Amino acid sequence: MKKTLLALAVLGTLAGTASAQTSVTVYGSIDLSINYTTHQDANGDHVFSMGDTAALGDQGQGAIGGSRLGFKGEEDLGGGNKALFLMEAGFTGNNGQSDQQGQLFGRQEYVGLSSADLGKLTLGRQYGVATDFAFDFDPMGVGNTLANEWEIFLYGVRFDNTLMYNKSFGPVTLNVQYSIGGQAGNTSAGSTVGFNVKYNQGALGLGGVYQQMTDGNSNKSSTGEVGITYNYGPGMLYGDYVNVKTDAGFGKAASLSGLPLANTSMFVNTVGEPSRKDSVWVVGANYNFTPVTTLTVGYMHDAISQDVVGDGTMASVYGLLEYHLSKRSEVYLSLTDAKVTGQAETTGFNGVGAGQTNSMQFAVGTRVKF
Repeated sequence: MKKTLLALAVLGTLAGTASAQTSVTVYGSIDLSINYTTHQDANGDHVFSMGDTAALGDQGQGAIGGSRLGFKGEEDLGGGNKALFLMEAGFTGNNGQSDQQGQLFGRQEYVGLSSADLGKLTLGRQYGVATDFAFDFDPMGVGNTLANEWEIFLYGVRFDNTLMYNKSFGPVTLNVQYSIGGQAGNTSAGSTVGFNVKYNQGALGLGGVYQQMTDGNSNKSSTGEVGITYNYGPGMLYGDYVNVKTDAGFGKAASLSGLPLANTSMFVNTVGEPSRKDSVWVVGANYNFTPVTTLTVGYMHDAISQDVVGDGTMASVYGLLEYHLSKRSEVYLSLTDAKVTGQAETTGFNGVGAGQTNSMQFAVGTRVKF
């Protein structure tokens, strides 16, 4: 009997130790706004809505960040080594439907290993290196209505079948991406390769990106990007330049088809357009008036050249005023003004209705994190 009790006590102690070495966190946020948006169709009609009706696959969202429910955890393997996972489901705040093509964990889903000496390797559905870079060098950390986030749809947001390696070297962080195409007979078709490098020392942040996507017919879309940030005490200054070159005929497969780039959100050459070049400037700043009040302003401009259909421009200017009720909850006001010229008038990719030249959106919303 005493031996049995001793064995149970030892097992209980071991179980307690194992539990202490493993952590799982449930987290999420809901961001939703009431929007009034002008010039949303060929007649120039206005729209009053809950959430952004123009957003690419993100209708029913607020202005700051996509609504989500996530699970993440890690297990301490000893010696500075860990096993980790993350599963993050996106949904539309106005009706609770699944976002990101209806994928269960469409925002992110990966498993991996990390080492204090060797870095971190993760496998699954993940952000591309260009979008990951924009999180640090965009004034809003990438917004959530089409008028304030359209730059990330030029080079793809998330990628299935992705290996991502991350390692820090003092003030320098390196991220390397390889997304497997999975196409028989052609190892490059449907694949994406790239890397970003970020440097942060004191008030200064610098970085650069290279990313190349290859579609099912071996057409390519290549992205180069450089960025800078400067912390001036009560706020931050941002500058970012993006150059995207896309081959004629480049295209993504239909969502959920399992074919090349199927679930990568983008709008450049998605139906086999002519070759295209995008030269994008993003500048902005934020300022903390008080510990609970922040103003963010930004400007984005894209000079578009296409070899057959002609040139055009897209531009957006925006302001966001946030009042934090607590560490987790806030209310906000958002105002955006988007314009297009030339061939861009037919697309509406920055929230302007097809056939229109400008659109304004006023939003009042709230975001709660948990």
